[in-house]
Amino acid sequence: MTVVDTVTYTLPVAKDSVVVKYVTKKLPIVRDTVHYTHTDTVRIRLPVTQRRYEDSTYTAWVSGYEPTLDSIRVYSHREIMTVTNRLRDKPRRISLNLNVGYGITPKGTQPYIGFGVGYRLLSL
Repeated sequence: MTVVDTVTYTLPVAKDSVVVKYVTKKLPIVRDTVHYTHTDTVRIRLPVTQRRYEDSTYTAWVSGYEPTLDSIRVYSHREIMTVTNRLRDKPRRISLNLNVGYGITPKGTQPYIGFGVGYRLLSL
């Protein structure tokens, strides 16, 4: 039987945080005067941070500005179960039996008690 557990990670806590690089972005500045709207841009230097999240079942790296998942390692736990069955001995096909019944003799049918040899055609 195979059982699959689903674990939901709610708000994992970062174990490590490193600034990887800086990205410069142009952002608009809107100045409104009485009837004239003036749009200008300003350049801002933003840090790109990489954070590492980990648990006993996974490790994930997420990077900063406009975040993306860099990589994730999932550590699945497996149990390997070995089942050993004891095999029965091979059944015998030839047997020696005690027989009771009627037999046909020169004197007619008469009760019979004796030993007989048998051969089993199917082995179950």
